[in-house]
Amino acid sequence: VSAHMEWFVEEQRVKGSRSLHCHHASNLIAIVSRHLLHHEFSQAAMAMDPLAQVMDHCPEVVRKAGIECLLNDRSAYGECLQFFKQIVKKHKSPINEKYLLEMAFFIAGYDNITEAYEVLSSHSKVDPYRSNPLIVGYCGLLAYLLWKEVEEAMEDRESEEKSLRHAKTALSHFEELNQLDTREANIEMFVHKHAELLVFFDKKSEALELLLSYREKNPDQINPNRYVCQHLRVHQPGDVALRVQHLGLLQRIDPSCPEVVEMVELGLNKGSINLCERLFEVLVAYIDYPCNGTEDKPWQLLKQLQEKWPGYTRSDVWLHSKKLWSRLYPERFQSQ
Repeated sequence: VSAHMEWFVEEQRVKGSRSLHCHHASNLIAIVSRHLLHHEFSQAAMAMDPLAQVMDHCPEVVRKAGIECLLNDRSAYGECLQFFKQIVKKHKSPINEKYLLEMAFFIAGYDNITEAYEVLSSHSKVDPYRSNPLIVGYCGLLAYLLWKEVEEAMEDRESEEKSLRHAKTALSHFEELNQLDTREANIEMFVHKHAELLVFFDKKSEALELLLSYREKNPDQINPNRYVCQHLRVHQPGDVALRVQHLGLLQRIDPSCPEVVEMVELGLNKGSINLCERLFEVLVAYIDYPCNGTEDKPWQLLKQLQEKWPGYTRSDVWLHSKKLWSRLYPERFQSQ
């Protein structure tokens, strides 16, 4: 921040004759810079308000200095919030959307989630903010956090009504997000919370459709596949074939993921003999990872698979792995 300010002071000294406020801005920047260098964050924050008013042409300097104050001194919250609001109000540009989000994050970080939501939602209905998927998505996320906050402290009917109101508000923001172009934004977190709210409103099939749709757009990413598996585990535990199918898709992306154990266990208990060869290959690949070879459960499942499918002795996967395992896990291997 100090280096940025020193550059700006010099720049304004050169351009001073062309701007009415350059001299004032330069002096204020020098004052703020000096306070920051001496870690006098409260004093620096006090100088930020007039600086934000005169420095229309370089909001980035104000922003960076304000962040330093917020990160290091909680008492600077009031002053810094005011100049963040000034920056957002004065500068109508795409980069302003970043300032708006940053301001909401800092407010939420000070445990003022309601205020953070009000700041963000007040902008989310007007241009250019309403077409920004991150702003709309974070409105939904903040409303979701308010819902969870009330849910955890549920006391009376009034709290129940308040909780329902927050849940409906969050859901409406997430549904609005679904109508936007999100190809350039990472909306994974919002999709997950959206699905949770749909389940809360007893729309489990819609929640699954949402998760499947997101997974279809991101087939090679772990979390979209994992969210589908988690949903099925909780809400459709009896549909073993479907669960094994989706766990298999996750396993192809990450052969070492813990869901492999779940997949093999489900297949062993409910699957057919024809599935055993696939389960055997999956489990052997899982154990091959050093982080998994020390667990007890995979070896127990391996023994059960060997009993259920004697043909494993002719499997190329087994013939390749047993030589390595006999050296890495001699005690476990002897029991196989």
